[in-house]
Amino acid sequence: MKNSFKTAFSGMAVALGAVFMLLASMLPFFEYAVPAAAGIIILFVQAELNKPWALGAYIATSLLGVFVVPNKEAVGMYIALFGIYPIIKSFFDKLPKVLSYILKTIFFVADVLAVYYVMINLLFISSAQELMEDITKVTLPLLIVCGLVAFLVYDRALMLFERNYKVKYHKYVMKLFRR
Repeated sequence: MKNSFKTAFSGMAVALGAVFMLLASMLPFFEYAVPAAAGIIILFVQAELNKPWALGAYIATSLLGVFVVPNKEAVGMYIALFGIYPIIKSFFDKLPKVLSYILKTIFFVADVLAVYYVMINLLFISSAQELMEDITKVTLPLLIVCGLVAFLVYDRALMLFERNYKVKYHKYVMKLFRR
């Protein structure tokens, strides 16, 4: 495969990911859904090209998000969780199933707590600080459990998207970029 194809495909993925990240600022309450959708784009880059190109697209989308997107909570979730997870997912999937889910759970909880810690204590983002002030001792574990369930559904969706892409859509992408 030529580098021109790889560059064009990655560039289109970065542009689409940046547009998705901008949608997070226009659509209220989409701080998690839009970065998750942008992460699916990274999955397609990895499926079509390879991990290094997917990592490059992830880094470029992350940088665009930091500099262009006003909704920093969505950018933080993309950088820490939804953008990188499609790339590292294959490492988790090579492990035995029970160990894989345990490590995915630890990854998710540590990631989300780290993102909110950074947003509150280092970036002083007021919406995250207000959220943490409103949360009681009962609702925080409930939010984490609900988020974990959504993350595991996202994990399953990534697997299905990748499988369907390779079976159904790979040939159309190849036709589109063939001379």
